[in-house]
Amino acid sequence: MSETAAASRIVNDEVGGVAVIWAEIDAPPQATLRFRVGRADERVPQRSITHLLEHVALAELYREDLPMNGMVSTVFLEFTIEAEGDELTTLLGRLVSALVEPDPERIDSERRIIGTETQNEKLSATDRIMHILCGGRHYGLDVYSAYRLDTISGEELREWSTRWCTRDNAVLMLNRRPPDGLAEALAALPSGEWMAQPSPDELQPGLALPVQKTSQLFGGVDLGGVLPEESAILPLLWCLRNRGKRRLRHELGLSYSPWAASEWLDYHHVLVKFGSDCVEEHVVQVRDEWLKILDEIARDGATEEELERQRDLYRGDQDGDAEVLSADLERTAQATLMHSPVRTAAALSAEMEAMTGADVAAVARKLRDVLVLDVPEVPDVGRPEGFSSYDDRLLPSLAGSDPRQVRAENEDGETEALTMTTEGVSWQTGDEAPLVQRFDELVAVAEVEDGFELLGVRGTSITLQAGDWPNGAAIVDWVRQMIPAELVGPSRT
Repeated sequence: MSETAAASRIVNDEVGGVAVIWAEIDAPPQATLRFRVGRADERVPQRSITHLLEHVALAELYREDLPMNGMVSTVFLEFTIEAEGDELTTLLGRLVSALVEPDPERIDSERRIIGTETQNEKLSATDRIMHILCGGRHYGLDVYSAYRLDTISGEELREWSTRWCTRDNAVLMLNRRPPDGLAEALAALPSGEWMAQPSPDELQPGLALPVQKTSQLFGGVDLGGVLPEESAILPLLWCLRNRGKRRLRHELGLSYSPWAASEWLDYHHVLVKFGSDCVEEHVVQVRDEWLKILDEIARDGATEEELERQRDLYRGDQDGDAEVLSADLERTAQATLMHSPVRTAAALSAEMEAMTGADVAAVARKLRDVLVLDVPEVPDVGRPEGFSSYDDRLLPSLAGSDPRQVRAENEDGETEALTMTTEGVSWQTGDEAPLVQRFDELVAVAEVEDGFELLGVRGTSITLQAGDWPNGAAIVDWVRQMIPAELVGPSRT
């Protein structure tokens, strides 16, 4: 069966006001109910509210012999159940009821489970790069802890579900014909509106691309950038991965595991990321070699041999009905939920066959223009030509009325100055550039002992504690009056 024929067997339907995408596939029965909401739709004080909703709702379906799962991505919340017929409609009905009225009795136990699930999570290259790009909102939120998870109430959870888990913001994907009774199973979903995903193009204030950030943490060199989705990204990744491995490991002996990968942010944008581990004294050389590799691709494109190897991956065996149908079923469901044109496997294969080296060069140049470098802070790290410094975005203007300033000496003997106005707070150590946090750029305020931590959209953090400053209690009280109460929550590390 050809991919075109596979796509023609996919049915776009609507049941009970919910978009239903289905096809008869020779595979274990599976249903996925997906909503257009994810981590990028939260705010810092709400971190993990979608994850908590997923846990509480799925707990209502627990049965040892039932294969099921839930997942929260940057822009999706989804539930997958392996069932069909009357069993499926019964389970979907219970799931919908659990979403409409989350059980408050399950919240505490699911909080503990989430805490256990996430306690050993480490920041990924994606987390760090997207926080550099977006700061404290949307796709940059994964660097923040869920500091208010313990205080999210049943009412907040219900309001979140009512806003996002609606029939107009959902798609149901089935690999069987829709069973009788499906409309009744979905009937309790409220009506609403389709919710467009946040745009990854919305950068944090003051950020100029391409940009380099130096970090105190050491773990290697990471590079990446967000591009509009296009098929030329696939051979670009092949070139980065294979040329990086050949040069950095086999020719220069600088890295054990050079890598390159991509990650969907939404249906329209892709994070292209690459990098490698290395020892501290090789950081600058590894960074510069990666930039040379990208510049070579941007100048010369991919070779015909590299393109042909990539094409082979998308030619494949066209006789596998289940594999071809399942891939296009997923693409159709995604496109339906994102209100976008469907891009089938057949279309992607045709694009790969027509791909040229110049196409790959063009997308490499686009990546070079929006590149983020995340490198350890090592001696003489410098900055590549044409790259801005990440710290440059930390200097917004701070005017306002009622200015006041206090000074103190830190444990290193340096003078620290704290300046406050009705617009924000500025903290300066010695002759260094001041760290500025405007009140209108706050994304969260976490309470700490004798004060609070101010978290800003630029990724900034200023901790104010009464014991650190002369007349500190009055300072904390004054600043507290300037910050929105809904942003304040208990500290959660």
